[in-house]
Amino acid sequence: MDALLTMKLEDNETIKEYSTRFWETYNDIDGRDEEVAVRTFKLGLHPDSGLRQSLTKRPAPTVGKLMHRIDEFIRVEEDGVSGEAVEQKISISDNDLRDVQLPHNNPLVITLRIGNYDVQRALIDQGSFAEPTVPLGKTVLPVLASPINLQMEFKVVKASSPYNAIMGHDWLHRAIPSTLHQKLRFPTKDGFMELNGDQVTAKRCVLAATKRKDTAEAEKPRDL
Repeated sequence: MDALLTMKLEDNETIKEYSTRFWETYNDIDGRDEEVAVRTFKLGLHPDSGLRQSLTKRPAPTVGKLMHRIDEFIRVEEDGVSGEAVEQKISISDNDLRDVQLPHNNPLVITLRIGNYDVQRALIDQGSFAEPTVPLGKTVLPVLASPINLQMEFKVVKASSPYNAIMGHDWLHRAIPSTLHQKLRFPTKDGFMELNGDQVTAKRCVLAATKRKDTAEAEKPRDL
C-alpha cells in the first residue's frame, strides 16, 4: 500500500499515463481499499489539475465511478470537444444492416483485447442480462477498443456462463450499441470507429445458455 500512497503525477506525464501506472500498482496490492485508492489518486494529481478540481467538487464514491470519470476527462481532453457535441453526430442507419443476417434476435457479442489477451465472447449488456452471482473479488485491467485504451474494473465471479466477459452498456463513454445492427460505434480523435458483433458466436452463446437453463430446471427436485 505504501507504493500507492506515494504515487504522484510526474512532470511531463499525462493523466492517461499516470492512471495506467496507478492501476497497475493497485492490482498488485493485497487487501485493497477502494476508499484509500480513490483519495490517493486525487491527491496524486497536480493541485491545478481540472480533474482534481472536478473530483474535489464532486467526489467519486467508488473505484468504478472514479475510473469512469478519469476516462471521461481523458476523452474530452483528447477530442477537444464536449461530450454532447460528439454524441449528437453518432448515428446508425439501415445502411448498416447490409452485412447483418436478418431476421435475428442475437445479443451483441464481440472480441475485445483485455489485458494481453484477445477475449472472445464478450457480451455488450444493455441492461437485460442478469445472473445473480457473488463476486470472488475485483481487478483492474486495460481494455483496448481500437485506438482507445481504458483501465476497467472487473468483478471476478465463479459462474457457468457462455460469456467470458460482460461489459455494461456504458463501459465505453459516448458509444452507441445496436443489437439489431450488430455494431458498437464510438467517437475517437480520428473520427468514428466501430466494433462489429459476431452473429455465429452470439447464436452459440444463446443456445448454450438456454440448454444450461433447461438442464437446471430439469434437475430441480419436484414435489410428489
